[in-house]
Amino acid sequence: MKSLIAALGFTLLASPVFARTTVSTPPIAPVGPADVYNCTSLSTATKPLTVLVSITTVTGNVLASQTFTAVLPGEGGQLGTIDTTFDTVYCSFEFSGGSSKSLRGAIEMFGPGHTFTLPGS
Repeated sequence: MKSLIAALGFTLLASPVFARTTVSTPPIAPVGPADVYNCTSLSTATKPLTVLVSITTVTGNVLASQTFTAVLPGEGGQLGTIDTTFDTVYCSFEFSGGSSKSLRGAIEMFGPGHTFTLPGS
């Protein structure tokens, strides 16, 4: 009986319902000290998503993260931070219940005299 329950649990965890999808932006290098970074997401799914948005340096330091729950189709979220590490960063958007086409994301960096925006993949 225990092996049956374990097999059922494994089947549920391995099912697509629990599959996680991550969409990321290309990394963007800082131009000046204290540049501001914004990660923006937009749901193109047909049902609500829960999305974990993170701003991460290429060395793996998470500068900021936030979970947006019940993001409806056509809606999204925005997460921003000031980079005090003067490191190259990217945005990642992790969610379940959809394919990589279920969410669009972008990173924006701005500071005095400059603004750059890169779409996610």
